Amino acid sequence: MTTHLIKHFELKGRSFLKKDLSLSSIRSTFKGEFKKIFNADVPVALLLSGGVDSSLTCVIAAKLLGKENVTAYTSKANDYDPDYINSVKLCKAIGIQQVLVEQSIEATEDAIKNIIEYYDEPPQNIRGGAIGGMTLCKQVAIDGYKVVI
Repeated sequence: MTTHLIKHFELKGRSFLKKDLSLSSIRSTFKGEFKKIFNADVPVALLLSGGVDSSLTCVIAAKLLGKENVTAYTSKANDYDPDYINSVKLCKAIGIQQVLVEQSIEATEDAIKNIIEYYDEPPQNIRGGAIGGMTLCKQVAIDGYKVVI
């Protein structure tokens, strides 16, 4: 039996092995890319689940934009969710404002109605992702934000 390697993509013009992979180079690249992401002429809101990705984004945003310019929105289903607990600790530690959006029965029912109306097919993670995301984005819009990360 012969095994063949099939390439599904080509990284044309990008040789990662030739790039500087030092910590300072990686930091510089991240900082440059995040500056592009946060380049907005209106206030920016961040969705903070309490997981690694959104937590790192909030820390970087606080450093680049100033902690007074960062507002994190977190979905709160209950007081025992480890991600929720981590998000509260993080916001206190780095000194950014956090808006906790309660996942009430009414908010959940409203989100489900919107999901049925706006989604073409059922979302993969309706409880954790779609309902919480819909509720958070609704609150972000009510609060007047135009850009959400």
